[in-house]
This record gives sequence, structure tokens and C-alpha cells, in this order.
Amino acid sequence: MEAQQRTKTNQRPRRLRAHLSCSECRRRKIRCSKEKPCLQCVEGGRLAACQYDDAQSSRRVKIPGQLVFEVLPGHGQPPQSATAGTARPANSGDRTRDREGVEPEDVIPPLRQFWHGSRAGDKYTSPFDGRTLTVPKEVIFGADHATVFWGRTHETNFVPRITDMTTMLLRSGEDNDITTLLEVEQRTRPNEQPAPGMDPELLALVPSRPTAYRLWQIYKEHFNSYYQVLQLPTFEQEYLHFWATQTGPRHFLPQLLSICAIASCFTDQDRLQREAQVRTWIEAVRLWLFKADPRAQMTLGFLQAHLLMLIAGDVHWMKIDRSWISSGTLVRNAISAGLHREPRDFFRVSPFYAELRRKLWYAIMEYDLMTCFAKGRIPSVRDDEYDCGPPEVAWEEFTPGLESGINTRMTVKPEQETYLLLAKFLPLRTRVCYAVNKIQLEIGYDEVLRLDAELRLFVRRMSSADPKKPSKFSQTLSSILSQRAIIALHAPFVIRALQDPKWAYSRTRCLETAASILSSALSLLDNVSLGGDCGPFATINNICRCEVSNSVFLICHELLARAVEQRGLGKYPSPSSLGLWDLQEGQKLADLVKRTSEALERVSKPDLVSQRTCGEAPEDAGALDEDYFHLFFDMNDLGAFD
Repeated sequence: MEAQQRTKTNQRPRRLRAHLSCSECRRRKIRCSKEKPCLQCVEGGRLAACQYDDAQSSRRVKIPGQLVFEVLPGHGQPPQSATAGTARPANSGDRTRDREGVEPEDVIPPLRQFWHGSRAGDKYTSPFDGRTLTVPKEVIFGADHATVFWGRTHETNFVPRITDMTTMLLRSGEDNDITTLLEVEQRTRPNEQPAPGMDPELLALVPSRPTAYRLWQIYKEHFNSYYQVLQLPTFEQEYLHFWATQTGPRHFLPQLLSICAIASCFTDQDRLQREAQVRTWIEAVRLWLFKADPRAQMTLGFLQAHLLMLIAGDVHWMKIDRSWISSGTLVRNAISAGLHREPRDFFRVSPFYAELRRKLWYAIMEYDLMTCFAKGRIPSVRDDEYDCGPPEVAWEEFTPGLESGINTRMTVKPEQETYLLLAKFLPLRTRVCYAVNKIQLEIGYDEVLRLDAELRLFVRRMSSADPKKPSKFSQTLSSILSQRAIIALHAPFVIRALQDPKWAYSRTRCLETAASILSSALSLLDNVSLGGDCGPFATINNICRCEVSNSVFLICHELLARAVEQRGLGKYPSPSSLGLWDLQEGQKLADLVKRTSEALERVSKPDLVSQRTCGEAPEDAGALDEDYFHLFFDMNDLGAFD
């Protein structure tokens, strides 16, 4: 008896093994797959009874092959608690999605966090028990400014499903484990490569510090309020760091040279010398982007440099690559980086970079829409092909170090910012561009009138935007570009109005908008403080050449149409024949065309593309508009308007 007692006292205390199986499988004494819910409880319809001890949750989440099909809360399933082993990345922010149907972050399993990188999924209802299930639909690799997006058909979406099925077949326990997807992702992650330095060819093209500073100030004052490509505090930090150390991120020099090219339109430098310098800068940036690694071209800094380079080409009417084709490439790179997706879905994107991605996406979409209107082509992306929300705050003071409290740092009401209004009304203008440029013009006139009412609201809001008192040039730029969709919407119906009074509103609307655009552009002729022979008017003509030329032709067409109607050559009654037309109004319109033609004659340069517009070679442009001008007065002298 004493020997048995000594043996028991010498034995180590028995260590209790933690239960990894659920309570229902332990009660039934069956093998548990250790998932939540486990396979046995799913097959037996015992979801509510499939419970795990809280003490084992930290160990249970480390089991490989977590089930991809997770149950949403509110369906008999307690929410899964986050543990140390499944913590979110520190930079993912604390904000949750407000959209309907998005899971709270505490029910997202670690598989979704570390492999898919996104909480978005496709949801469906199980036909057996009515539960709402969700399946991951995308993979986002990378973080913050450098990400890569893959959709449903990419093979990376199938890897987790294969691992899950393997786990279910093997019924693996602790001794028979398979590699977790987290370990796969960590092993396949490329090694950190030292960031290459600045391009020496671009560095040699940087102007002197005083010149660069002056051009940077011009860009901020006259162009930033509309385009909003850069986050100013961040760029200014990089700018000061560059002049102090001659180092910085790779994308800084292309951005700086593009900004210098844009702002050079307001310098007193000789025109030929200025154009040669600007072309050198733009070509250098274009070649640098072309030689860059394809993955690097999808980073935010490269996308910003690409967009600034395209804007510089428009400002100086230098079509290095066709702008519509190049903007389509830019849109594809942005989609490849996942900018078209709502950034709150991505675990590894911080609040600062989420706002930066929104802002850049809408800036790219705005430029692409401008080129589509100018070329008469359908938009690259329609409004139902992206879900990235518009920028949420006016955040010029928001820096990468401020990850919370962004709403308390707003200095301007969001609805008063130009770029926020552009983002809000982007889907409307995209629908207009698609409706009038697709192969079949099928839009009904009731829909035209409804879209026109929304566009008039947009123009009114734009006219009262930016209480920071922007420059006269930036106000004129916003005014003209905000009216481009009105002419695009009504111009296809102007010719119908000559024979059917039903379309008379489109004719009147086009005429009013055309006169407004030309008056706004000509108002810049008095502002000669910036740039000698280039100046604000020439820059507006380069950027808005489509709007200016369309306005001239619409007014000329109207003058001729009214002359024909007054002489009784038309087949149907018209507003002008009913006494709504007077000679004084016609003279004002003709004078507006003549002043525009004379102004374009001084600033326009001949090129192959503009030979089909009113900004072609000076002698041809003047002759074209003079013909309309004299034809109008010749008809008046003949008594056409009596």
C-alpha cells in the first residue's frame, strides 16, 4: 500500500488536454472537423449547438483551412471574437462600412484578412436552412499606395477553396496538419528590394529652385482647384526634402517636371523656347513611365505622374500619344491597382490612403470623361462598373500621420469644393456621354429633359463652389468644362428642331450655352498679367478647344438657320418666324463669333488635328468665321430679317 502511494506521489500531475472540438461533437462522441460551424453540425442541422469553449478560441483560429463560407451574424451564430492570432493590420483603421450587407470586421476570419485582403464578397441564401452565406470575390495584394487587384476569374481566388476542401477530406488534427494560407502568402511574398534612386536623366532636367518654386505656386493657384491630383501637404514635404537632400521617392521628379510643364503656360518666356522646354519635360516623363516596371506603374505615385503628364500635354496642345488612348491606359492601370473598388473593403489600406485613392480615382475618371466628350466616344468605365465612393472630406490638412479625427479637421464644407462636386455629378455626366455617343441614339426626349434639369443644377452648384476665391482662370476653366455635357446632350437634336418644334428647347439651350462659353473665354483677354503671348486665353483654348470650336459652329449654324427661316426657305414654322428673333440679338451673336475668331488668330498654332476646328491655321480660321459673319450681314442687307 505504501509503495503504491509513493508511486502516485512521484508521478507528474496529469496535464489536461484542451478540447479543440465543439461541445456538440464531444457530447455525441464523434470526430469534429474543428471549424466554426463544424462540418458535422452543418450536416446534422445543429448550427446553434455548435459552440466552442472561449479558452480554446486562440488555438482554434490557428487551425489551417478555415472554411471560406462563413455565416453572417443574426442567423443563429454568435459573432466570432478577434484574437491576437487574427488581429487586423494596424493600418486598417477603425471605420466600418455603412453600406448594406457588409459584415462587421469582428466576424471576418483570418483567411479573408491575410489571403484575400478584402472583406467584400458575393452573398447568397442557402436553400437548405435559409442562412445568408458569403463567398470572397477578389484578392488585393499589397498595402496603402502599392496594391494589385484580382477579380473573380483570377486563379488566386481558387486557392483558398482548394485548401478548405483538402482540410475537410483529411479531417486533419494537430498531428496531421496542412500548410495554412497565411504561411503560403508569407513564403510567396517577394523579397524587399532596395528602392532605386532618382532617375539621373530626369534630375538633370529639373529647373533651378527659384524657377521650380514659382511654377509650383502657379500650379497651386490656377490648376489645383479643378484637377486635384496631388495631396498638397505630402507633395510639399517631398519638395522640401528634395531640395535639402537631392533624394526622394522615384515618382517625385516626374510629378515635379509635369507640374513645371503645366505652369509654364503662364510665363513670359519666348514662345518657341518655352514650347521646346515643355516638350522636353513631357517626353522625358513619358519615356520614364514607359520604361517603368508594370507593377510600379500601378502605384499611386506613378498614376499621379501619368495623369499630370497628360494634363500638361493638353495645356500646351501637345498630343504626345493620343490623349484618349493614353487616358484609357491610365484607367486600366488604376483598375489593376483596385482604385475602382471601395477602399474600406481592404484591410491593409489606412484611412489616409483610402481618401487618397478615392480622390485619385475620380481625378482619373474626370480626365477620361473629358477626352471622351472631346473625341465623341463612349466612356472607358460606366457608373455601374465601380463602387469607389466619392471623397468624403475636404482634407488638405490631413496627413499620413493623422489616422483618426479627419472629420474634425475640415476647413471647408465638402459640398463647396469643386472636386467634390465633380465627383458627385460624375455618374450623371457619364450617362450623358454614353447615351449620345453610343452607336444607336435611343434616348427619349423626356429623358433628355430630365438629364438637362440635373445638369443645370450641377452648373449652378459649380458656379458657387470654392469659397476660397480661386483665380479668374480657374473659375473660367470650371465654368466652361462644367457646361460641356449640356452641349453634348442637346447638340444631336438641334438639326431636328429645324423641322419639328418639339425639339426647340435643345436648339435654344445649345445657343445659350455656346454664347456663355465664348463669353467666359473672351473675358480672359483682359487678364494679361500672366504669360505674354500664351496667357490665360490661349491656355483655355488649348484645354477647352472642343468646347470653344463647338460653340462657334453652333452659333454660326444658328445664324444661317435663322436667315433661311426668315426668307421663307424652311418647310415648317420656327420660333424666329413667329417674331422671337430680332436683329440686335443676331448682331451680338455675330460679334461674339468675330471676336473669338480674331482672338484665336493671335494665339492658335497650326497642326493636323486642329485644321478641322476653328483653331486651325490663322488665315483659314479667320476666313471660315468671316464667311459666316459676312453671310449673316449680307442676308440682313437683302432684307432677310425684315
